[in-house]
Amino acid sequence: MFVPTPNGQLIAYEAKTGNILWRYRKPRTQGSVVLHDNPRGVALFEDKVFFASVEAELVAIDAKTGRAAWTTNVGDNKSGYYTSMAPIVADGKVMVGVSGGETGVRGYVVAVDARTGKEAWRTYTTAAPGDQASSTTPVVTPTRPSRVVRDSPTRPTSRLTTRRRVSPSVWSMWLRVHTSVARPSAPART
Repeated sequence: MFVPTPNGQLIAYEAKTGNILWRYRKPRTQGSVVLHDNPRGVALFEDKVFFASVEAELVAIDAKTGRAAWTTNVGDNKSGYYTSMAPIVADGKVMVGVSGGETGVRGYVVAVDARTGKEAWRTYTTAAPGDQASSTTPVVTPTRPSRVVRDSPTRPTSRLTTRRRVSPSVWSMWLRVHTSVARPSAPART
C-alpha cells in the first residue's frame, strides 16, 4: 500500500501487517512555492509508483526499493505552478494536471512517458491571449486566472480520461454562489 503525505513523502506499507517497507522523502527546494501541501494519491505502472510533488515535479519511484528512478519537472514552481492531484497512467503515459490558478498561471495537463519521464504532450485548459480559441474560451490574465485541473477520474480499461476543470482563484463566496466555477469535463488524449 502506498500513501503520499505532506512534506514530500511517500510511504510504502505491507498491507497485511501495517509495517513500513520504505519511505521516500523528496527534499523541499529552498524558496519553493507551496500553497497546498496535500498530495492526493499515486499511480502505479509496471514496477513504478508515480508521485506528484507539490513543487510541480513528477517522480517515478521503484515500488520495491523506494528509490527514485526519474524526476521530471512539469511546471515552473517559482512562477506559481504546483501539483496536488494524483497522477494517472494510460497507455504507458503518466498524466498530471498542474495547479496554481490562484497565482494567475495558465493551467494544463501534461503526459510523460512512464518508462523514461520524457514529456509526450501538453494540453492547455485555457486559451492564451491571442489564441484563436480565446474568442470562445476565457483568456488567462492577471485578473482572470486560469482554470486548472483538480481531479483525475479514469477507467483502467479505457484509453480516454476525463478531467474536471475548476477556477480555484474565485475565492469570493458571492462569485461561488452566483457563477458556475465548475466547467464540463474535456477529454484528454492518450
